[in-house]
Amino acid sequence: ANGAGVAHDLERAAADLRQRWPAARFGAAQVTGEGGQRTLSVQAYLGEIDPETVRVELYADGEGEGRPVIVPMRRIAALVGSKGFTFSAELPGDRPPEDFTARIVPALEGLSVPLELPLVAWQR
Repeated sequence: ANGAGVAHDLERAAADLRQRWPAARFGAAQVTGEGGQRTLSVQAYLGEIDPETVRVELYADGEGEGRPVIVPMRRIAALVGSKGFTFSAELPGDRPPEDFTARIVPALEGLSVPLELPLVAWQR
């Protein structure tokens, strides 16, 4: 419809992300709390990437035949003097913090990641 306008907009946004993606990186991470009440906070630097076009998540491999665990992180605050933000998420109580690593992935509605846009920035 409309001359494939949505597809053209999506391709422009994806091309912009591809160009700016090398700037995506992580800074310091910190786990606070004990037992089942732990929070992981991490600094994510995005450079010129629009923060509305990405998601920051915690990822852990599945145990045994289980599926991977993906926990969305919330953008908490901008980092003063840089193009980054602090993100935070509650950790599941049944897994140690060491099982999780943060990642930045594209968040463009209508786009399948990593199939159509294989961009992932890993904390480690």
